[in-house]
Amino acid sequence: MTYDEIRSQVQDGDLIFLRVDTQNLLSRLTSWFTKSRYTHVAFVFWYKERLMLVESTTKGGIRIVQASTYRKREIDMLPAPVPWHQIEDRALSRSGTADYGWFSASYIGIREFFFTHFDVLLPVDRRNRNKACSEFVAEVLQLPDVDISPGNLYRQISGIRA
Repeated sequence: MTYDEIRSQVQDGDLIFLRVDTQNLLSRLTSWFTKSRYTHVAFVFWYKERLMLVESTTKGGIRIVQASTYRKREIDMLPAPVPWHQIEDRALSRSGTADYGWFSASYIGIREFFFTHFDVLLPVDRRNRNKACSEFVAEVLQLPDVDISPGNLYRQISGIRA
């Protein structure tokens, strides 16, 4: 979907999943390690007339930005798995309070690599305060497994292989 298509139908709390950015090394590595086309996930919500995101990113940690930041990316969307009013405070209150979880992102990639290639599931690590994007979303949704990639998060919520 394009940004304009998303904008015309999105509701508060929906999730957007960004597909691999072939021009970005980190995005390509994430896709390779996790064997998924999805390399980023964020919550969307409306603020007045603006479509906004709350996300965890390498460019500022947990932050709130305009969704148009990703206007040029390929995007897929899933309906809010939980009503926005139930998770809004949990999602928005973390903005500006945590850096991007480089360790978490690495651990998630390694964890999925071991599971995909060797059928070995490493334990969930809940000690780290800094969060990767999918870990942040899973934590806000209070999922049992927060060490999850964007692709596996998409699969878990939608039931569709990504």
